[in-house]
Amino acid sequence: VAVSCLRRALAEPPTTDERGRTILRLATAELHAGDPAASIRHFEEGARVTADPRSRAVRAWDHAAALQATGRGEEAWTVRLRAIEEAAQVDPELSRSLEASLIASATLNRGRLAWARERLEDHRNRLTGATPAERRLLATQAILDAMGGDATAAAVADAAERALASGDLPGERSGFVPFFCAIETLWIADRVEPARRALD
Repeated sequence: VAVSCLRRALAEPPTTDERGRTILRLATAELHAGDPAASIRHFEEGARVTADPRSRAVRAWDHAAALQATGRGEEAWTVRLRAIEEAAQVDPELSRSLEASLIASATLNRGRLAWARERLEDHRNRLTGATPAERRLLATQAILDAMGGDATAAAVADAAERALASGDLPGERSGFVPFFCAIETLWIADRVEPARRALD
């Protein structure tokens, strides 16, 4: 229904200011409706005609998902990196959120693991867990430190608990991987009860 309505909206046509946002909304709807090829075409068109870097960045994760669905993983990676850089100029928290999601997914890919570690080092000792992006970064940093760093069990467990303190990490966009990173860190550090509470 959303795809049909948005295609009709484009045919109206919308104002120049609205056109880019409408195309990007259509691209997302097409992805969710199971048509990644059409989605990619509209993401690319929307990126060309949308002047606002924040609007492009907000849709970058879906754009990347559409590219991955059609076997274009390297292009998906590039789209996400570009969105992080563009958003940094206008919305630092959005940029950090996109970066947190990309780092978390990179930890699941041996070829990207060194990159993830390097990016996390840029945030070392500056993460308080005050924002959703910081909580995801903390959780991801905690598991990587637990698996291959010099940090003590207490230090990585404390970081994991800070990441989980808000109670909403799994409800945040792209928060599931960091959530389980924090849980695994707590298991490794023998802090069973905080892990159980978070899972419950």
